[in-house]
Amino acid sequence: MTLLLPFTIIGQHADSIEQDSIAKIDTLYGKQVYNIVEDMPEFPGGESELRKYLASNISFDTSKENINSRVYVTFIIDTNGTVVNASIVQQKNPDKLTALEESLLDIVKSMPDWIPGEHFGEKVSVRYTIPLNIHLQ
Repeated sequence: MTLLLPFTIIGQHADSIEQDSIAKIDTLYGKQVYNIVEDMPEFPGGESELRKYLASNISFDTSKENINSRVYVTFIIDTNGTVVNASIVQQKNPDKLTALEESLLDIVKSMPDWIPGEHFGEKVSVRYTIPLNIHLQ
């Protein structure tokens, strides 16, 4: 099983994804959710540690399938650094998540707290979208 990395994190640029497919959540706890802020949230240890975390935690039964896929996971880092409202963008099957999608969603939901984003000196909630290229055989 191989999770191909590097991936790019698009907390700053969600233009490459159809805007209609991203949940229209523009507020969290009654406050605005940002896409771009002065100080973006950071995974503990930075992007390289995020890659390691994702690669080392992916697991599901691949005995019946070969997978070459690109999966977009979107979530919000709240003002405490907690990952909330994680979802899969453009699910393969609109009625049910695949085993891969479920696994990736579970991994993202169980991430440790991030260093929260700040805008004009105030901690704010920020949406992140991570496209992952998956090649499993």
